Amino acid sequence: MFTISLTKKLPEKMSLGGLLLEGDNNELWVTLGCVYGHNALKQHAYIRGLQLDVSLAIAWACLGKNFIQKRGKTQLARQAFDSARSIDPSLALPWAGTSADTNAS
Repeated sequence: MFTISLTKKLPEKMSLGGLLLEGDNNELWVTLGCVYGHNALKQHAYIRGLQLDVSLAIAWACLGKNFIQKRGKTQLARQAFDSARSIDPSLALPWAGTSADTNAS
């Protein structure tokens, strides 16, 4: 059980360590959002990555996924998925997220 806990936290530690060295690396911010367990920090990490590069389709898609998991944030999720699709129409996550949101409504 202890090993699983350490393994789970290792990606978080690696991402945070990378950000200490390169705080302006947009890909590290998005990676932190993907591996971190706390929703508020996930949202912050995706938004920070987007502040550094607004054309990151995967960051928009992940932000939309994060919003769709929160109750009452469906409009923000749709906007994020729309941004992701407009940047990279071949990315599957925004299409799937929009479909899940539509089916849940």
